Amino acid sequence: MHRALIVLVLALAQFIVPQASRLVGFGTPIGNVGGSFPPGPEQPSGYTFGIWGLIFTLTLVFAMRQLLPSHRDAALYQNIRTAVVVLLAASSAWMLAAQFYGNGLVLAALIWLMFLSAARGLLRTLAMRPTLDGFDRIITLPMFALYAGWLAAAAWLNTGSVIKLYSPASTAVAPPLYAAILLIAIAALSLALLRRASGYLPLGLTTLWALGGVAHANIMLRPNTLIAALTFVLGLIVVGYLVWQRRPAATSEF
Repeated sequence: MHRALIVLVLALAQFIVPQASRLVGFGTPIGNVGGSFPPGPEQPSGYTFGIWGLIFTLTLVFAMRQLLPSHRDAALYQNIRTAVVVLLAASSAWMLAAQFYGNGLVLAALIWLMFLSAARGLLRTLAMRPTLDGFDRIITLPMFALYAGWLAAAAWLNTGSVIKLYSPASTAVAPPLYAAILLIAIAALSLALLRRASGYLPLGLTTLWALGGVAHANIMLRPNTLIAALTFVLGLIVVGYLVWQRRPAATSEF
């Protein structure tokens, strides 16, 4: 009971913690974190961050369901609850650190912890997919997929900004080259997770959402043809992998 209640409290906290600096009257609003550097070509358009609203909503719906007496002891929830607690606790900690600590190693460490927890929850839920009911297929699985897919990109972007902060030599690298390295790292991590997840579609679509935001920024906001083209190619690779995963199984007459 207590762990299920903790999940609900942490899910609710995600709607409140982003306002902490405004509520106490000091600190840096989350939207301004990372403002120490001009937006690099790797940064997606602002609209893409709206995905957090959907993620937080799915998390809250999941948290309320797993607290119900009829579902509290379900095998799935017992199996993923630790991953959910770590994920949500790290999420709130990241948002607090962003507002009162600023950019740095703490943020990078927390966001990688979030990604690993989300990936663990996703893979554990997928492993139990044949036993899932309708709710877990349309809420729990997509919740983890959106978290993990978006964090695969956010973790590398956060890491890239920390490297800029602590390594002056990194600023000598041409911004397009630096962006290309980060985008390739994002695609590689996303494809590795997508492979482990057997091409789970919402996970792939989340990766495409992130890459699409980068492409939009480099076409409409900060024109950079090379990065836009690279992002398009990486998106095509993700689409190709999703299609390949859905190919009909080969049959043999022998």
